[in-house]
Amino acid sequence: MVKKLDESDWNSLVYTIEQGDCILMLGPDAIVETVGDSNVPLMQNFVQELRQELERREKLPSQEMLPEQASLAQVAQAFKNCIGAGDLRVKAQDFF
Repeated sequence: MVKKLDESDWNSLVYTIEQGDCILMLGPDAIVETVGDSNVPLMQNFVQELRQELERREKLPSQEMLPEQASLAQVAQAFKNCIGAGDLRVKAQDFF
């Protein structure tokens, strides 16, 4: 069941975008980056960058907790829990 957004929902969304707390995307594969001969979704590259930072700092959770095909939300949550929300914000701001 899909909930229809009311005016307060839209106001909240616009506010968070204006404050830099939210990035508006058209879909997970809407924006791609050319890597070699193929187009890779930008979000996939961001997930990989977060994983690499977790590995670099030796804070990558076990494979059971963060499988190789983990979603952006799962990897971002692991990054926030292991490294910190401030670092996650900076990483996202630098990446995008």
